[in-house]
Amino acid sequence: MKKRRNIPYTLLTVIALTLTVIAGCNVAATLTIPDLAAGEGAVALTVQGTKTATVAAAATGRVRPSVAVESVDISVLGDDGLEQGVITITEARVALKEIEFERPEDEDAEEAGVETEDEFEFEGPFVVDLLADTVTPELDFATLPAGEYEEIEFKIDKIEGDEVAEDGATPLVDETDPLFGNSIYIAGLYSGLTAEGTVTAVPFTLSYDIDESFELKAPGETAVTFLITEGEINPVIIAFRLNRWFDFSGAGADFSQIALTASGAIVLDNSQEGIRDLVKENIENSADYGVDADQDGELEADEDDDPDEEDAGDFVPVEED
Repeated sequence: MKKRRNIPYTLLTVIALTLTVIAGCNVAATLTIPDLAAGEGAVALTVQGTKTATVAAAATGRVRPSVAVESVDISVLGDDGLEQGVITITEARVALKEIEFERPEDEDAEEAGVETEDEFEFEGPFVVDLLADTVTPELDFATLPAGEYEEIEFKIDKIEGDEVAEDGATPLVDETDPLFGNSIYIAGLYSGLTAEGTVTAVPFTLSYDIDESFELKAPGETAVTFLITEGEINPVIIAFRLNRWFDFSGAGADFSQIALTASGAIVLDNSQEGIRDLVKENIENSADYGVDADQDGELEADEDDDPDEEDAGDFVPVEED
């Protein structure tokens, strides 16, 4: 954010923080609660991956929406909408920068010639691990004017080597890391249909070096706003719905067209540009946002920016034993 004011912890503020901040939130572990002035609210921002598994696994109802895992099985749906295979994702990281909260334009102020600040941002860069649900550097509390907001915008930004960790000296991403030089890196194993027949557990990697900004905004012409409440810590979640990443329903292409490399792996690089571009579009479109109203650490269908009918399959609640 562009403006922050901090105060030391006290016993009361620690108690309030414990009661207020959502479980599993990936804001910084060591935080200074902002000193809120009149008309301000605090934001605790979480970026997470919603980990509904395969079509078959989701039917059991035992998949948690957001929980740290070592791997997750994601259905690969073909152009016909049917499952063609399964990707076991073992790594999924995204580099983000300039996460902005945007307010609706104040038409009265504009007509009166009064300048208003409509954008407030977490500057970054941040590396988001969507399996571990961690953000590096950790996200701190931030303050912004209370009221209605209609959009969150973020930039997926390539790691170029000049980014540093919180200490100001350690590189954010080491040169030997596969995310170095990229903005998205996904790895795992694929079992299912390819251009060369059915395969089992072949290595799979996908990376992008894009620098692009994306708006998270409710679809349609009517703005759907979310409220930052004055004097409170407002838990806001950006959730990447991993189960949407390899859904090629109606796309005119699917994994059955993919050729293996000479070593028997799947590498989605420029030689597989069509499929690669479709996955990138799915990743971008999979991001939802909203205020975690029930503070359970999960962005649910009645809390995000999409109409409820677009949330089918986003997550399946865990059944009680």
